[in-house]
Amino acid sequence: MSSPQPWAPQPGQPRPVDPKPDRPVLAGSIAIATELWLVVIAALSVAQIGSYRTARDTVLQYAEKLPKDAPDAERRSLELMSSTGMVIASLVVGVVIGAAIALVAMYFVRDGRNWARLLLSGLSAYVVVGALMAFFGPRTWTQAPEIIAGACALFALFMLMRRDADTYCREMTEFRAAARTPQPPVGHWPMPPQLPPQQDSGGPRE
Repeated sequence: MSSPQPWAPQPGQPRPVDPKPDRPVLAGSIAIATELWLVVIAALSVAQIGSYRTARDTVLQYAEKLPKDAPDAERRSLELMSSTGMVIASLVVGVVIGAAIALVAMYFVRDGRNWARLLLSGLSAYVVVGALMAFFGPRTWTQAPEIIAGACALFALFMLMRRDADTYCREMTEFRAAARTPQPPVGHWPMPPQLPPQQDSGGPRE
């Protein structure tokens, strides 16, 4: 009869549990891109609120072009939209919605979601195009924060497209898949079957 090997599981001993994989370290490119986007949000918020006079003048110009036989309800609606409170409220709501979308995308990018990385890259490209249009547009003081936002968005887009950012998202996908895999229940190695005791047949013994 061969003796059990030292590496073989012994009956009654605890069964080892597979260790969970370590969470991947946040990629430097992802960290820099999301920090740059905080500057983008702040700069665009300043530019948006600063465009109050332009937004109000646009509504007033539209109201002046209305025909004389325009309904009174439409005129009253334009007067309400051109009021200071309504213009500021609409600008603030736009800032809040835009910032919320960007912050949600930033959160999921840091969590390693590849779709969020692509979404934030698209938002970065959109901000860059807007900054170029502002640069070649009419000279106003709001061009400065828009150009700052465009420069930060361009650098953030470059960082989001780096190889280590893509690698981090793939590693996080594998990490989440491994975390969802059910672990075997903690228990003990099964005991060997016990043989029944041999019974005496009761016959004559020599």
